[in-house]
Amino acid sequence: MESVYWKEQLSKISKALRPVDNPRRFSERYVCETERDITVGFFLLRRMIELQRVTCDISEGQILAYRVPASRVANLLNRHRIEENYDWPAEKQTQLPIRSACNQFMHFYLLELSRGKNRNWVNAFVVSDFDRLKYVWRVPVATIAFLFDQASKSYPHSIRATYDSEKRDYSVEVDPKET
Repeated sequence: MESVYWKEQLSKISKALRPVDNPRRFSERYVCETERDITVGFFLLRRMIELQRVTCDISEGQILAYRVPASRVANLLNRHRIEENYDWPAEKQTQLPIRSACNQFMHFYLLELSRGKNRNWVNAFVVSDFDRLKYVWRVPVATIAFLFDQASKSYPHSIRATYDSEKRDYSVEVDPKET
């Protein structure tokens, strides 16, 4: 699999998420397209991680995120009420592993976007079906755009493959540290 084509798409998504002087007017289509692009972007990223097409600073990295504990059960009828379902004063800044972020955005139970006063995207609120009763994540859209941009430019310099007879497959290290 040649990753350059996947990374071109990731770069396009990154550019679409960046702030602009005159953002598009709000519409349901615009929101859905942006949610789709973010979801597809995290799928592309996870696939490149799985195929060792990005360096370890991406595949093993973390992003800045904020975790907010649940204050009541989020379900199909109320999941859009994130202001009521989560304890916002208890929000905590943390580092979210990139692989976990991929899973949250690919398997989301809830994905909502917020815009700032200048109408640019500011935050993505996401939680997977697995974590919906525990907390919701708030991830700055600028963080997502930066991650996608960095991943689109990430090309491993070396790969080391060692056959693992127990797995009956190879264990692969991307840009292995010299020993």
